[in-house]
Amino acid sequence: MPIVESSSTACSSSRRVLFEEQCPRKSRVAESVTAPAPSMPRSFCLPSTPAAHLNAVAREDAWRIILQDMGRPDLANGEASRLERAALAPKTARDYARRLTKFEEFCQQSKLVLTSVATTELAALEFFDHLFLEGRGAGEGVKLLSALRQSMGAPGRSLAEQWPRASLALAGWRKLKINHTRLPLPIPVVEALAMTLASVGRANSALAILVGTDGYLRPCELLDIRHHDVFLGLGDPAMSLHGIDKPSILLRPERRGVPTKTNVFSDSVVMDGKIWPWLKDVLRKEIDQGRGEAQVFPVSQKVLNADISRGMKLLGLEGWGATGHILRHSGPAGDILAQRRTISEVQKRGRWACTESVRRYERSGQVGARMQLLASSQLAYIKECHETLGAVMMSQRKPIAPPPGLSRFNTRDLKQSRSSRGRAGLRGL
Repeated sequence: MPIVESSSTACSSSRRVLFEEQCPRKSRVAESVTAPAPSMPRSFCLPSTPAAHLNAVAREDAWRIILQDMGRPDLANGEASRLERAALAPKTARDYARRLTKFEEFCQQSKLVLTSVATTELAALEFFDHLFLEGRGAGEGVKLLSALRQSMGAPGRSLAEQWPRASLALAGWRKLKINHTRLPLPIPVVEALAMTLASVGRANSALAILVGTDGYLRPCELLDIRHHDVFLGLGDPAMSLHGIDKPSILLRPERRGVPTKTNVFSDSVVMDGKIWPWLKDVLRKEIDQGRGEAQVFPVSQKVLNADISRGMKLLGLEGWGATGHILRHSGPAGDILAQRRTISEVQKRGRWACTESVRRYERSGQVGARMQLLASSQLAYIKECHETLGAVMMSQRKPIAPPPGLSRFNTRDLKQSRSSRGRAGLRGL
């Protein structure tokens, strides 16, 4: 069922083709494999250099998107140009197509007719109520509106301008559905987690946790680091004077053809040692340039999350719900709380495009408040880990295992404690 059928929104079908071209069905994938690739005009040929930022597969996918329908696009009627097709990342296009399909299925089951922008917005309002009653967050509605906006044209207009009633519904959704985001881990707890994993024979995961926290890395970026991606300096004072001897990690280099989440190649993070001065020395011992493209941390995200969950359980902090992604937020929150970096420095290091994405770390009081929930034995072990972790990671002493009694605590998190107090108060009314 098309999203919009009226002539006033005829661009819907042409823009919807964009999603289908980037998200072909299995049969279309098979056809694309057997069919000969379209020839590239001379004016479209990319320079065939060793530093080409797409590998053979990614380059072929990009050209397939650009060269499909070699006829001249009808831009006046809203048809997407070749470069507009390439601008939307395939992963985003697949997500948009999936959301549009679910929306269409709901409209069919509810017998909602989509004949104009206005009726589409009314259908979206009913779909929002459906998602809210299912317990879904407001982010689901935002992503659906973004998909509709791309599909129906006018992508440059704000959501409030194009969808005023749906935007108002989103505001109510956010008010009623509180998003329980996981709070960053205090840096001392990160140290205790690393010590705990080292004590149970998971030293590589312990180092991954420290590197991810220090570099504000996403789990996919952290686990993709190869030995050739780590530059630990030449040790030449003359090079240091020119600022080219700083230890750093190259993220998603061009030679592999896989960009970061923001579709960027060859980001880098300097290992300046502001949290742990000894970390670059520990990493230097781990790195073997002879291993080349081998992973520095050869585990999957599932295994890393399982290690983190195991360590938090041994610390009695299983209720905090920590995962690998929380490391990206723990580093900046700790740096701002300890005044090691400014907001602009944190934004640059974390590669956030918007300052508002970093402002949340200024409100780091909850990170310290979490420490008040810990028992005295938990705090004592965390303090001991803070004082000895460097020597343990440098193999100068054995790891310290957490006392067996810690795992029985299962300390509640801040939001859990508040909800418990709220329920108790309601029972007293």
